[in-house]
Amino acid sequence: MVSRSRLSGVYAAVVTPFDRGQRVDLNWMTQHITFVRRAGIHGIVVCGTNGEGQWLSAAERRAIVEHVCTHKKSLRLIAGAGFNSLTETAGFAAFCDDYPVDALLIPPPCFDHAASGAGIVNFYRFVAERTSTPIVLYNIPQLTGLPITHEMLRELAKVNNIRGVKDSTGDPASTRAFISAFPRLAVFTGHDDCSLQGLRDGAAGMISGLANVFPSQVMDVWNAFSRGGGDREQQFASALREALQGFPARAASKYALHLCGMPETRVRPPEVELTPEQKARLTARLCG
Repeated sequence: MVSRSRLSGVYAAVVTPFDRGQRVDLNWMTQHITFVRRAGIHGIVVCGTNGEGQWLSAAERRAIVEHVCTHKKSLRLIAGAGFNSLTETAGFAAFCDDYPVDALLIPPPCFDHAASGAGIVNFYRFVAERTSTPIVLYNIPQLTGLPITHEMLRELAKVNNIRGVKDSTGDPASTRAFISAFPRLAVFTGHDDCSLQGLRDGAAGMISGLANVFPSQVMDVWNAFSRGGGDREQQFASALREALQGFPARAASKYALHLCGMPETRVRPPEVELTPEQKARLTARLCG
């Protein structure tokens, strides 16, 4: 059983690289893992929103988990396990039991925005019964259309291996309410502008898309908070996040990594690549 202490800290929500034939580029991923690990990041999340998990097959996710577990060294690992299919979610979760995966990140199945809270609770219970890996619920209603409510959590917090919540609403009050109402759960901030406030409110850590490109600067927020500060570091991290705004998000992250020295890589449709003009603007923002 994974200790609760391992469900804390700073996790980089890493991107998934694709080659020209839309195959997952595992060699690129190895370089990226090394890049964030050397910055002192505690762990990574694979196959989440930032990792284009919604466009990955179950077989591709399994291959990523197998590869990352071979190369992650001391990094903790959370695997995105969100499928609309109940059986695919449960099957992937059970697969992860055989690997050093610290937790599963699972959003509610989201094709039907009218799904009932009771139905979503049943979905999570079914999956939890078929895995021993801890589960972190993923609250990102702006994309799924289905919030993780306190009513749902009152039921799901009773399930032994449901151990946390990632709150990506970008609303500090939402994160604070989860922390207050469910003190036994590990609550993670999922919006880089809210990291410091979440930590001050008692969050277990941050799951950060910004940490893909700027892992040292995201760790600066965590480290400064531990010393009783963090305002200056949060302002700088927020400025970096702002520099990436206004572009297709995954493509911007991947091109920014190229500016940091990584080989160029691609997104998977329906994501779109940056235009030459967008690349020039992003380069000016980050390197000007």
